[in-house]
Parts: sequence; C-alpha cells; structure tokens
Amino acid sequence: MEKRPAAPRPALSPNEEAQFVREELERRRKVRVQQVREQERKIAQQVRRELQERKEKELNNLSVKLRHEWKNQRREKLQSLEKLYQESIQDVGQSYRSAKHAEPDWNALSRIAQENEERATRRHHQALQALASRREKEAQCRWQIEARKKALTEEKKRAAKVASLPQPSPNPVESIGIQTPLPNMATVQGFAFTYCHISETSVDNNADVAQSNPQERAILEAQRLDELAGQKARNEQEQLEMARLRGGHALQKEKVSQASARLLCELEHLQQADLQERKQVVYNVSEQAFQPFHRHEERQRELEIAFQDLYSTGRERRDEFLLVPEPLPTGNDEDLDVSLESTPCENTVEGEQSTSLVGEPVVNSGQTAVKRLLERIRSQREQLSCRELPPGQGRAAPGNSSIETGSLTIPSLQEDKSSENGPTVSEESISNGSMLPVEEQFTETKRRLWEWEQFRQQEEQLSFLHQLEEERCSLEVQLREAQLYSETPQNAVKVHYGRDV
Repeated sequence: MEKRPAAPRPALSPNEEAQFVREELERRRKVRVQQVREQERKIAQQVRRELQERKEKELNNLSVKLRHEWKNQRREKLQSLEKLYQESIQDVGQSYRSAKHAEPDWNALSRIAQENEERATRRHHQALQALASRREKEAQCRWQIEARKKALTEEKKRAAKVASLPQPSPNPVESIGIQTPLPNMATVQGFAFTYCHISETSVDNNADVAQSNPQERAILEAQRLDELAGQKARNEQEQLEMARLRGGHALQKEKVSQASARLLCELEHLQQADLQERKQVVYNVSEQAFQPFHRHEERQRELEIAFQDLYSTGRERRDEFLLVPEPLPTGNDEDLDVSLESTPCENTVEGEQSTSLVGEPVVNSGQTAVKRLLERIRSQREQLSCRELPPGQGRAAPGNSSIETGSLTIPSLQEDKSSENGPTVSEESISNGSMLPVEEQFTETKRRLWEWEQFRQQEEQLSFLHQLEEERCSLEVQLREAQLYSETPQNAVKVHYGRDV
C-alpha cells in the first residue's frame, strides 16, 4: 500500500502564537524561580554547616586552653605547697639553735632605750610648742568672725525683745475718713457656677460640632483596652521571667560564696590541726636530735675504752689464778646480756665471783664465754641496725672484734637513749604521710577545690555558649534579611508577568 502523505499542520493564529509564547515564558520563569530557591537553600545549608563547624572548633580550642591553664595552676599550687612543706620541715629546731647562739646585749639595749626616751621627750616639747603657736594663729584669724557672731547674737536678742512688746492701740482720728465699699453682688466673679447666672450678652454659644459615631468609638476603645491588657500581661510575664533569672543567679552566687566560705573554714581547721600535730611531733622528739655528733663519737669511744679495760683486767686476774681443775658453771644468756644498766664495776665483781683457781681450762672457758658475748653483741647490733632511725641520728658502724686485742664496738649512746625513751616520730614518717587522718582531710579539701574549679569553668563555658547563641541568632536575622532583599526583584518580575497575562 502506498503511504499517504501527512496532512499539513494548520498554521497557528497570532493569538495562539502569543498564548504559546506566554506559556513558555511562564514555564521558564517557574523553572528559574525553582532553581534560585534550590540554590539559596544549598547556600543556607552550607552557611549553617560552616557556622556549626566553627562553633565546635572554638569550643574545642576553649576546652583545651582551659584544661591547660587548670593543669598549670594545679602544678604551681602543688609546687608551692611542697616548697612550704620542705621549708617548714627544715625550720624545725631553728629557734633553739638561734636562741643558743644569739645572746642579747643588755648594755646596748639599755642605752638604746635611754636614747629613745630622750628623743620622745624632745618630740613632746616640740609638739607642745607647735600646738600653742597654731592655736594662737587660729585665734588671730578667728577674732573677726567671733566678733561678728557676737554682734549678730546681740541684734537677735534686741529684735526678739522688740517683737515681744504689745502693739500700740489704733488712733481713732485716723480711721474717720476710711469707708469700706459694699460688695457688688451682681458681678460675675462672685458666683462659683456660670450656668443661669450670666446675662445673655456675656454668654458665648458653642458652634455646632459634628459628633462621631459612638459605636465606632466604643469598638476602638475596646480594642485599645484589649491592647493595654495584653501589653500589661506581657510586661508582667517579662518581669516574672527576669525576676526568676535574677533569683536563680543570686541563689547560685550565694551557694558558691557559702561553699567557698565553708572551704576556707575547713582549710583553717586543717591548718590548725596540722600545726598542732607538728608541735606534738617536735615535743616528742628525743634529746638526741639536739646533741652534736662529736658527743656521740666521744661516748662511743669512752664505752669502747671501758670495755677494753674490763676485758684486760679480767684476763690478767685469770692468769694469776692457781691451776686447779674444778668444773665451771655453764654460762647462760642472762649472764651474757649487755644493757645500759650494767656498769664496768658490776661486771668486774661478777667476773671475780664466777672465777676460780683454775689453769688452762679456765682460759679456754673464758674465751668461749667471750665469743658467745661477742656473738650476743653482734646480734643485738644487727637488730638495732634493722630499725628505722630518723635522718638526723646516726648508727655506730660495726667494726672487727678480736679476742687477742679485746677491741669491741658498743652501740652509741644515741641508740641506748632511743631504746630507753621509746620510739620517736621521724621526719620521714611525716613526709611519707603516716598521719592518715590529716592526709585524708587534705585530700578531701583538694577534691572540693577541684569541684569548685570545675563548677566555675562550667559557668564560664555556659556564658560563652550563650554568647555564641546570640551571635548565631543575629547571623540568622541578617541572612533572613538578605533573603528577603534577594526575593524582592523576583516578586517584581512575578507581578510584571502577571500583568502581561
């Protein structure tokens, strides 16, 4: 089949062409408006995202800065407290040493007191002379004022006396020609109200005035009253809100002030308790802490010499005894006990009573007894060396002992006195924190200080967040104004195309 040719499309009329053009323009305008709105929406989203990122970045920087400052402050406070603590420990006993070396010069003090008294006497005389001259000058400058005041007082008294006199009686001759006029009752000024009392010639009639509609005025008055009531309610609501905010802020401020005052009071109590404990520790310190070290060495040397003399005398006496084979009593630990109560004389007496007239067996038994005595002393010295002593007190260094020479080392007088007086509190125990209640209180105080600092930092961060929120609101308002300004030309184009349609 043959395909028929397509029928020619009829030509559009001018009105149809104009209609088609208008529809195309309207479609393109709508598409353009939609594109502009999408673009503005994307721009707004990007601005909000940038603002949020900048806000988060500033908050992070602020938190890092505040944390760094807090760590620095905490480190400085700890260093200052440690320094004060070390200084206070070093100052223990300083007053005793200074009082021992510094003796007052009574002659110089009496001479200084006499000189001060003479200077005070001279200053007193000079002050009296200056006071007298100043009073004389003031009297010379004030005599005119005093004279004027005195004259005014006399004049006031005279005027009061004249005013108190009775008034003179009137002269009847002078009052003959005086005639009082009768009041005119017809005058307009004599009436309180002018209605129906003024003549028609004196009345000004009011011109006809167009009166407004009372219903409209009533509606306007009702609207005005409603606006006033709404404004009053809004003002009251704002006042209540501001009062609530002020009350909350004042309450928070009062709580912070009370917490700080309570914290300061607790710190003061802790300081007093620490001072009392330090005084008690200083009071319980033994006398050995205040003795010089050379006294300890001298005492050690004296004890060694006495023990050597005792051993040498006992050995000589044993050599002089007769050689009689008699059994000796076995020695026990009580005979070998060495303490401060036993003296060299007592040891010699006991040695004389326990010895008998024997020969070489006696010498051998004495050597075994001395060996056991040396072992006993060595064990006691090791036990004493294991104890913890204060850093200011020393220990007797152990030395080599021999039976032939008889040289022995005895614990120093310092250790003996420490064993007699009982245990003393050392500075290491104080520095190591053996006083648990005071350290716990100090830890609790530090914790409260840290909580108060954290609370203050939170308040600062909240204020900063409020400031950022206000800035964000202002930026949003500016953005909205810019959007309105950008939409104004589009509205004008829309109106223009609507008129064309």
